Amino acid sequence: MYRPATTLPLSTERSPRLRVGQQAGRYRLLEILGRGAMGTVYRAFDTVLERHVALKSLHVEDARSRQRFVQEARAMARISHANVVEVFDVVRAERADGPGEQTLIAMELVEGQTLEAWLRVARHWTDIRDVFVQAGRGLAAAHEAGMIHRDFKPANVLVDHRGRARVTDFGLTLTAEERAPTIEEDAEDSALRELEVTSPGMVVGTPAYMAPEQHRGDQLSAASDQFAFCAALFEALFGERPFDGRSCRELSRQKHLELLAEGDRRREVPAWLRKVVLRGLRADPRERYSSMAALLDALRGPAARQRGWTRWAMAAALVLGGAGLGLVSTSGQPGVGQSAAATWGASPLSSASASASVAALEASASPCSLASSSSSPSRRR
Repeated sequence: MYRPATTLPLSTERSPRLRVGQQAGRYRLLEILGRGAMGTVYRAFDTVLERHVALKSLHVEDARSRQRFVQEARAMARISHANVVEVFDVVRAERADGPGEQTLIAMELVEGQTLEAWLRVARHWTDIRDVFVQAGRGLAAAHEAGMIHRDFKPANVLVDHRGRARVTDFGLTLTAEERAPTIEEDAEDSALRELEVTSPGMVVGTPAYMAPEQHRGDQLSAASDQFAFCAALFEALFGERPFDGRSCRELSRQKHLELLAEGDRRREVPAWLRKVVLRGLRADPRERYSSMAALLDALRGPAARQRGWTRWAMAAALVLGGAGLGLVSTSGQPGVGQSAAATWGASPLSSASASASVAALEASASPCSLASSSSSPSRRR
């Protein structure tokens, strides 16, 4: 039986501009999956390919919001990765509440829930870490495509019924060359976790998770997404946000001074994992991990990383040892200056091919078991 996905929290504050049963290009709208502050998501049926999809529309559509909406579709379409929601199409449909048309993005329909909802159930730290690693791979894929998400948070990650995570909502994406606007807002808001500051002259993003440089309106980088990722991971692991300021100004101050919360000491989270997360929350982007890939590698844990290095060393020894034996076995023969590989009709093993062989051996090794030792979190620093 088909079960629809939950993609946005339901709300009745705004009336949808499209009606269920309406045709939008090749898509027939079947039901509303959810409404958020910015738009509505529908379950729809692709009458050409005969599959269910998600259709996303905006509540308010002017020239600027439409441009950003299409930018989101283009950004997501540039990324082909298992941990990023796939975009299929951009279509226009007649509005049901009056004259004019509405722009919609047709995308992969994920049967599941947001990471935010997934985290409402008590989870072991290993399960939390594993789902976040999947989302991190999606972010890393965006970075490799030259894009910065700018609004990573649990509400912008979908987790399907099999536990596979996908990053979505790339509406605030920047290319590496673009600069974010500055922030001039200081109103207290108990919902800073969800608040998306998007007004002119303000930072774009969710203050609870955004990096300190994003508060300032400085040049952003992949390290800015890394900060948001670690802020969300800290909250998931320790039961509270790393920075608890009730205004944008207070949040910015806490982040610049690295005034982090302790987190719930009763949770059995390993000390090494807390250390990894805290490095991703450093105020200076240069002191964070060099890339999302480096952060994800650190999240494997010291035991797993040590085993990986051991396998690499053993593979390298086999390759180099084999090459050495070949040289020894032929060096005493007059007129022979090639390795055993060449003697048997093969091309000599270059350093590049040796490295590739080592990589292939390492890739073929079975996954390492992850460390599970635990200790109490450190105090606020």
